[in-house]
Amino acid sequence: MFKRIFITYTKQNPKNDEVYSGRASGEDTGSVNDIDRILAKRDSSHHKNEEGFGNAEVDRFSNDGDAIRGQEQRLIDFYGGAKSEGGTSGNTRNGIGKRNKKRDQYLEAAIKLFGSVLILLAIFFGLKNIL
Repeated sequence: MFKRIFITYTKQNPKNDEVYSGRASGEDTGSVNDIDRILAKRDSSHHKNEEGFGNAEVDRFSNDGDAIRGQEQRLIDFYGGAKSEGGTSGNTRNGIGKRNKKRDQYLEAAIKLFGSVLILLAIFFGLKNIL
């Protein structure tokens, strides 16, 4: 029986520099190609392709779905926030709604697995690709 592997990814629109952040998942077969396979499948029919967004690029991956869900929201916030909240990222909505009862659980899982120091470094040095 295979576990699931979860990934976060970003897609950039070269016309307006907006960055869309998302997540995807698939079977973790133990192959080194699992992440590429999952991302390619997600990107092949992505709703942002028609808007001019480029290819998806992997941000993080894990077997911890909660951490990935939190990481997706951290990326949305980092790239300007959801448009529904007055933000400027390529995301229309937040990955985790403000009223979601598990919001803190997801964000804490992301911080625990991926760290919070990275966010401070990224903000200080403008290194968006280290989140």
